[in-house]
Amino acid sequence: MKTTIIGAGNTGLAMAAHLAFAGNEVYIYDHNQEAVNSIKETMSIRCSGVLLGNASIAGATTDITLAIQDTDLIIIMTPAYAHKELAILLGQKLKHEVPIILSPGRTCGVIEFQHYFDLQNNSIQPIVAESQTVIHTARRYTANSVHVIAIKDSVYLAALETDHSEKVLFSLPDIIRGHFSPAKSIIQTSIGNTGMILHCAPILLNSGWTESPDFGFRHYWDGISPRIARFLEKIDHERVEVSKALGCEVISTMEWLSRS
Repeated sequence: MKTTIIGAGNTGLAMAAHLAFAGNEVYIYDHNQEAVNSIKETMSIRCSGVLLGNASIAGATTDITLAIQDTDLIIIMTPAYAHKELAILLGQKLKHEVPIILSPGRTCGVIEFQHYFDLQNNSIQPIVAESQTVIHTARRYTANSVHVIAIKDSVYLAALETDHSEKVLFSLPDIIRGHFSPAKSIIQTSIGNTGMILHCAPILLNSGWTESPDFGFRHYWDGISPRIARFLEKIDHERVEVSKALGCEVISTMEWLSRS
C-alpha cells in the first residue's frame, strides 16, 4: 500500500517507519530540503525503542506532486498551523480521491482543512478525517533517526462526515488500524484532544520563563507546578462537561495521561 506521510518530525518519522516495517510503500514529504536530503542519503529511518531497526522507505521529497502521485493514503503529521497551507496545496495538486487524515486534527482541524481545500475548486472530494492524537510517542534524534517510546491504542478517528469514519478506519494499513477506534463525531477527536489543556495555559502562564535566554524551560517539569495543575484540572472539567452537553463523552486529561 502506498502511503504518503506529510511531515518528517518526531511522529512523522515514527509513523513512516512503522508502516515501512510492515512492507508498505512509504513516501515522505517535507518542506525542509536538508531533512529530505538526510533521509534520501540512506532511504531508511533508524529506529530505537519499541520499534527497532532500519526501516526502508520508497522515497522522500519536497515535491508534493511526486509525493502524492498514485498514493492510497495521505497522513498529515505536521503542527496544526500547517494545515491551512497543506489544504490549499493538496486542493491544487491532488488528482484522485484518497483518504486524508490529519494526525492529529487538534481543535476542529478537519473543518479548517476541508474549508480551504474546497476553496481550490478541485472537482474531487476526498474523505478528510482527523485523529484525536498521534499514536506514537516519539522523539526524533536526527533527520533520519527516531526513538519510539510507546504506541497508543484506542485513539479516536473521525471523518468530517460521521458516516465515513468506519470507511476511513478500514482504509488504514493493517499494522496501524488496530491502534485507532471510530469516534461518534469530531467532538471526540477535537474537544477530546488534551493538547488544549496541557499546552496552551501552561505556556501562557510561564511566558516569562519561556522567553528567558537564561532558563532551560522544560514544559511539563517546570511549567506545570501544583498550582497550575489545579487550574488545569478546573478548565479540563469544563472541557469534559462541554463534550457531554454536545452528546459525546470524552475522558479527563488525568485519565488520558494514565492510559497513555
